[in-house]
Amino acid sequence: GYRIKYFVLKNHVMTKVLRLCHLRDKPLILAAVRFMRACVGLKDEFYNRYIAKNDCLAPLVDQLVGNAWLDNLLSSAVIELLDFIRRENVRSLVAHLYENHRARLDAVRLPDVVRGLWLRHEQNLEMGPAEVAAGCGAAGLRGGAAVGLSTRGRGDEEDNYFDGSDGDEDCIAVEADAPTHGLRVQSAQGQGRRGGLGPVQEACAHVESVIGRRLVDQAAQQIVAQEAAAGPAVGLESRSGNAR
Repeated sequence: GYRIKYFVLKNHVMTKVLRLCHLRDKPLILAAVRFMRACVGLKDEFYNRYIAKNDCLAPLVDQLVGNAWLDNLLSSAVIELLDFIRRENVRSLVAHLYENHRARLDAVRLPDVVRGLWLRHEQNLEMGPAEVAAGCGAAGLRGGAAVGLSTRGRGDEEDNYFDGSDGDEDCIAVEADAPTHGLRVQSAQGQGRRGGLGPVQEACAHVESVIGRRLVDQAAQQIVAQEAAAGPAVGLESRSGNAR
């Protein structure tokens, strides 16, 4: 938990992943949206403050404005992210959207989602410090209970893991023949035996897999182009040899 958080914040992983939003490939943009959705879904104030400070939601708002007239998967993913922020009342992100992106979101024809965000912001402003503290205390109690249950579950999983056999066939790494810049994909079965990945780690793995597939496709296209360019030259050489 804290290791991946430290890695993400120290190496500015969010800002680097969001550079994919400037590309034309929709799968890469969707991978960036999925990564941001995983980070926001943790409801961790460390991530939320980083997102607000570095304006990490700006590329997603750009994508929503650019695709607002299209009913596609990309716009739906961004709308779902904004609706999640409203439903879960992520206060810092709601205030950030209101202060920095209100005019652009009002221009988008999404009255229910946008009006709900601004209504949530007004409710947060009307809430007193005592109500905010009470809400945080209740959330802390729920979080503590969840942590206790997850800790007990993790202990049982570790015992089962050490009692069972650790076959190497469950962790075979699959590498593509084309260059993928060192990207490796491990089997889901091997990951499940070790307790699985966290939401942010799964999102990072998804981004890496999408980029890896894109690199493989580019390499294949380059090979095809080279063969097509070499084909006419080979034909000319063969005809000149026959003439001789």
